[in-house]
Amino acid sequence: MKKFMKLPALFVFLFTTVFISCETEPVDSVLLENLGEEPGTAGPAVFKVDFSGDTYVATSSAAVAANGAIVITGLKGSNGQSVTLSVNGTGTGNYNTALMTYSTGGVSQYFYTNSNPASTNSIPTGSVNITSVNTANNTISGTFNFTGYWSEVAANLPSISFTNGVFTNIPISGLTNPGTEPGTSTGDYFPFAINNQWTFKQDGELNDPIKIVATQSVNGKTYYKVNYFFSSTGSAETDGIATQLFRKEGSDYIQRISLKMPAMEGMTITVSPVEYVFLKDNLNAGQTWTYSTLQVTSYDMPDSPIPLPDVKMKITIDGKVTEKNTTATVNGVTYNDVMKVIVKQTALIVEVPGEFPPTISTSEIWFAKNIGPIKAIITSEGSVSTQELDSHTVN
Repeated sequence: MKKFMKLPALFVFLFTTVFISCETEPVDSVLLENLGEEPGTAGPAVFKVDFSGDTYVATSSAAVAANGAIVITGLKGSNGQSVTLSVNGTGTGNYNTALMTYSTGGVSQYFYTNSNPASTNSIPTGSVNITSVNTANNTISGTFNFTGYWSEVAANLPSISFTNGVFTNIPISGLTNPGTEPGTSTGDYFPFAINNQWTFKQDGELNDPIKIVATQSVNGKTYYKVNYFFSSTGSAETDGIATQLFRKEGSDYIQRISLKMPAMEGMTITVSPVEYVFLKDNLNAGQTWTYSTLQVTSYDMPDSPIPLPDVKMKITIDGKVTEKNTTATVNGVTYNDVMKVIVKQTALIVEVPGEFPPTISTSEIWFAKNIGPIKAIITSEGSVSTQELDSHTVN
């Protein structure tokens, strides 16, 4: 019997990836084609700042809110020239500990940062003042300024003052957290209770049961923990252990992933948890939902001559109900009250140099009321895997 699968596996859209790079610059040019369009009802999006006797005016801009933080990016041209503001907060106010960077674009691994790399106890310069977070139009506005230091200390370049920074009506995703607007549930399509378990055949071979083994409280909410989905997650350079938690609120079925990384040669790696809705049982066939979140990987290496920038990955979930109240036959068993969804996950690393295209995986999943998932067809990076329920225990 197989217990762990690398990829694909049931709920591949719950997969978390960590990429490690010591040659990190603020924004990869691949982000250019993934920025949101400015909403027409909120006025034009503007991102600009003065420095070196000129005004930098972004040609594309976007923001992402997740895990209690907001990242705002203004890109100019097509070579990756960018200004990025990272704020530890999601509301209006003045933030004087924000991380701000300016990338000159091209292939250079170095950039300007508001944290002086030549100082052993550098305090970020400048501030970001968020003046408006418009949840109706999903836009954010404010001002910023900072002194930027070249990240290559040996180059001994002079600092640059970034002044009169303005961002207005920047489209922002992720303002609505999972579960804050759940509808009225139409049934239980994934029963959460301790000792519930589901055993699947993957391409004809039995896997070990996926089992709910415990409950866990996070931020005052009760989650159900499964024994495994994956043995590890990460890049070829580093692996981590993922904890998979589930809860249901109203019609929303919510997944939370947290990742524990081992220390590597004196470097401590911290990965922020991600959480999103993977099923809404109040929707009818043809209806959709979407959610975006940001996963941030931070590195702490005491002996490093310069601070290692965070690596940020934007994760977008696009779901659609394709069937509801139908029947489905799986492994010779006919299930009633079946709901079928198609879920597309797009994972985009937004601050790693080089050409890293988005990682896209698509899952077709059948859920039977009062039973749970009964079948999944997952397509990821050119491979297709089919998993079908062989047996289950639901309390």
